[in-house]
Amino acid sequence: MRDKYELKEDQDIYKIPPDELKSFTEEYDKNKIDESTIHHLTSEEDMLYGASSVRGFLEIGGRDGFLDTDPRFAGIL
Repeated sequence: MRDKYELKEDQDIYKIPPDELKSFTEEYDKNKIDESTIHHLTSEEDMLYGASSVRGFLEIGGRDGFLDTDPRFAGIL
C-alpha cells in the first residue's frame, strides 16, 4: 500500500479518497481471506454496530442485519 500510494508518513493515508481506499482494501482482503467462513452476528447495542459506519470499517463476510437484543434501547447510534 505504501508503494502503490507513495505514502511517506502514516497520516498520508488520509489523503487517499475513502472510496478508493475501501476498494483497495476489500480487493486485498478477498485475496487473503475466505469470506465464506465468516458470518457476523452483531446486536444494535454492541460497539461494533456503532463502528460499522466509521470510515475504514469494512464488511468482510456475511451478515443478516443487526439484532435488537434489548428493546428498551434504540441502539448505540
